[in-house]
Amino acid sequence: MRTYDDIEYNYHEYPNNEVYITLGINIGVATRYFLIDSKEVYINNLAFANVFSNYMKLLLGERVIIDVGRTVTTIIYTADKSNWVNDFICFLNIIYINDIDVDLLKNALEGSKAKFERVYKDGEFRALYKSYEYADTNKGYKLHDLIENLQELNVEEFVNGYKKLIVPDNCSLFVNGNLSGISQKEREKIDNILKNITCTVALGGKLNNPLLKDNAHLFELSRQDVNMDILSFGFEKTVSMMDKMIYLLFETDKIPGYSKEIHLDEFDSSLIVKTEEVLKLQNYFKRPETSSQFDITKASLAGKYNQWIEENPIRFNMMVVEMRLNNIAYTELLDTMVKLQYEDYANIASKIRPIVTEAQIVMRR
Repeated sequence: MRTYDDIEYNYHEYPNNEVYITLGINIGVATRYFLIDSKEVYINNLAFANVFSNYMKLLLGERVIIDVGRTVTTIIYTADKSNWVNDFICFLNIIYINDIDVDLLKNALEGSKAKFERVYKDGEFRALYKSYEYADTNKGYKLHDLIENLQELNVEEFVNGYKKLIVPDNCSLFVNGNLSGISQKEREKIDNILKNITCTVALGGKLNNPLLKDNAHLFELSRQDVNMDILSFGFEKTVSMMDKMIYLLFETDKIPGYSKEIHLDEFDSSLIVKTEEVLKLQNYFKRPETSSQFDITKASLAGKYNQWIEENPIRFNMMVVEMRLNNIAYTELLDTMVKLQYEDYANIASKIRPIVTEAQIVMRR
């Protein structure tokens, strides 16, 4: 995203005239390497995204909801139809133009450390963050590095990371809701904010050979019992992001378990799922979904996305900006799924079938 024309808008009537301004940023707990201006390799502090999130919450207050993922951090700012354009311009100024409030940042740093110490005691949290080591291998994530990085992060390093990573080129914007008109002058103001920051950013990592990735089984002590299964998908380099996404959405739907977390980026593709007992799930991917499974998944996905846009715009907007950062247009994805027939899907799925490796994390008292 570099200009006003790169922002996506969607008019949808919500009960209280809300407008949901959603910014997706290509940073997360597993984003370690970046290429800045096509020449500088920047090694990011793995705790940066979480501290940035807490800083933004202190800065923007109750009208903002922030989600930190593995590769995308999403900021959702709720505005009103009558004043959404002014709020939007102010929001962009806060993100891209204003200087860092050092006192707030220090509070965010201390708050992040205190919160991590609390949540780390939870076995499910530790299992999830440990699972990223297997799911996000190509991006170089390690839980041990995240813990060390959080202790090491200071004001100077944060400000440096902010200047390099919180730039329009590393972001996606989606505005959804009861939109009123926007004037040419207001468009120019938005354009000026975005155009004046010319830094380019690309997420980095290593495309390791998936044939060299072994299955794994990890047992750890915990106050609670947790079974977590991680499936890593090694696609051929020629497979498009759209085809990867469609394959993952359909093929992972047949997997037993709950709290399924599908993840896709340029370097890693995975499914993390919690199960009642320790299971081996690799074999589910030996052949594509059956015709009946396909029809059920297709109807379920269409119903879910429709429910999100009608009743859960925050979740819907998060999906849109995350897909955009993966070079997937949600409108194209929905259109493709609607038109997709089983015979075509089965043929494509058989051709692009990825190498699937599996790890289990077992937490026991």
